[in-house]
Amino acid sequence: MSDILGVHGIRQGRSSAGRLRQDWADALHRGWPDDAPRDFDIVVPHLSPLLRPRHDHLGVDDEWAGLAALAADPRAADFLDATLLDVLGRPDDATLDQLAAAGATLGLPAAPAQLLRSVQAVNARWPGATGTLVRAIGEVYRYLHVPEVNEAVRAELCANLSGAQLVLAHSLGSVVAVDLLHRGEAPRVNALVTCGSPLAWTTVRRSLFGAGAQCPTLGLPWTNVHDPQDVVTAGTGLAAHFPEARDVPVNNGFRDAHRAKYYLRHPETGTAVATGLARAA
Repeated sequence: MSDILGVHGIRQGRSSAGRLRQDWADALHRGWPDDAPRDFDIVVPHLSPLLRPRHDHLGVDDEWAGLAALAADPRAADFLDATLLDVLGRPDDATLDQLAAAGATLGLPAAPAQLLRSVQAVNARWPGATGTLVRAIGEVYRYLHVPEVNEAVRAELCANLSGAQLVLAHSLGSVVAVDLLHRGEAPRVNALVTCGSPLAWTTVRRSLFGAGAQCPTLGLPWTNVHDPQDVVTAGTGLAAHFPEARDVPVNNGFRDAHRAKYYLRHPETGTAVATGLARAA
């Protein structure tokens, strides 16, 4: 039994449940409030083997792992392109062409010209972060649009829910956590803390709740920690879309602003988690 169910995001292919548990606990303790009890327990199931497609010719940390596979699937390529345009704020064609020209990126795999233009445009706006974004979109797509992946991930989390009073989710994990709570599959959870969430993307919300559907009320306190420099958040919070979400901005540093440990070690995150546990006690 654990007090906290952690739901991780992308780039955890070489980790394990034990290592994630230790890394997340260590990071949380760095920003933990001095006046809050430190005897919490956390479990972080390892979901990467369920989320990532197999690529025999690509390592798990390859900068463009998955882009070629996404481009080969018309539905996935459309989802990727639409999400990249979401992140860019849906620029007009002239602006998109200017961004793409400024962000010409070498070494991209074969893909539709429109998709490559969007990738290059994102690279112009967030230099060095585009690979992280493409990986995130690929795993989000598989969770949202491959039923056996969605079911396997939810089943793994439900198997680890015993005793959990709070869900702490990073990146794609926030999408999974909201889906789980919306379905009523975590009825004893009393608080939600998300970090680096891609739920600001219109494509993700439409896929999760249906075209034109309103975002649901989850019925629990929700703190969303986000860095405006984090490309996966599209530089924004969630309060504009979810009535219960309370946005808390932080600064992880421009370099790799999306990393889980940078979010988890902030006092803002520690305070949100400690407050949620105290409320549930």
